[in-house]
Amino acid sequence: MVEVLVHLILPVIVLLAFRPKIDKVLVFSLAVLAVMPDLDIIIGHRTLFHNVFFAIGMSLLVAFVVGLVSAKKQQAFYLSVYFLFSHMFLDLGNPGVPFFYPLSSRLFTVNFSVLISPFREGFLGSGLSIDSAVITNPIIEAVKPQVMPVVTTFGVLLLVLVLLLFIIRFINCKGY
Repeated sequence: MVEVLVHLILPVIVLLAFRPKIDKVLVFSLAVLAVMPDLDIIIGHRTLFHNVFFAIGMSLLVAFVVGLVSAKKQQAFYLSVYFLFSHMFLDLGNPGVPFFYPLSSRLFTVNFSVLISPFREGFLGSGLSIDSAVITNPIIEAVKPQVMPVVTTFGVLLLVLVLLLFIIRFINCKGY
């Protein structure tokens, strides 16, 4: 499980790196949506809020509310979709995400690994091989008690990588 801080910070950094002129007030106001799906832990984690129907419904609701107070309804909808789907994307590891819950009781997960073995011929004749698979698990896997770390090695590395990309983008834009 990728920690809450990565769910919150990573999508914001990516968005600001690739869309530097975006309305930052709206981005930071809606960033909380990136962690909102984890509120379903109260009723069974990765069930009610980790699916396409919740993401679209919540995005429509956000767009409606924002549309009442400003003319940024469409931008609010797209940002909401982005933040909610970024959460599901980051949760694609084990046990998976029930993209079509309640219509389907399957969790979809992507396993991806890079293996290095000096004793085996593999990718590019070096002992490096890449293994990936899309797997479905029963939804019962999502509601099993899980240890939720505040910080993981994967999360820190991913955050550092995105921060480096953001800094490089910033330096290139400023012309240093």
